Amino acid sequence: MALASDKPQATEDVVEIIKATDAFTEADLRTAWEAYAQVLRDQNKVGLAATMLQSKWSLVEQRIGLEVSNTSQVVMLGELKLDMLQFIRARVNNGQVDLELTVMNHEAAPAEFLTSKDRYDRMVERRPALETLRKRLDLDLS
Repeated sequence: MALASDKPQATEDVVEIIKATDAFTEADLRTAWEAYAQVLRDQNKVGLAATMLQSKWSLVEQRIGLEVSNTSQVVMLGELKLDMLQFIRARVNNGQVDLELTVMNHEAAPAEFLTSKDRYDRMVERRPALETLRKRLDLDLS
């Protein structure tokens, strides 16, 4: 049975963690980051854990910049942002840590429409023995 006096004490502990502004390193953050990814795996949210671990992140002062591949990942991680920050803030003992989600810029490669002959020439560049095989089998590319 919990006493009424137990609740304020627990709340004070949470407030202390949030107010704390201890210095931390990227290694500390990486440890907390990987621990939260494990929590997600344990909750059977493997996709989100993979997104966290595979996405590129950076740390500038107390702001974590996370670059994800697409907007759906921003939405999914945005839903977890408060829980994630609470976990990480508690682990690094710094209540000022923040998370900024951005979508990675993908430069679109120009579309190339190749003829069969163009594709064959590219393959021969990579594998010259292919031309020898074509001649032995007496194949025509027209």
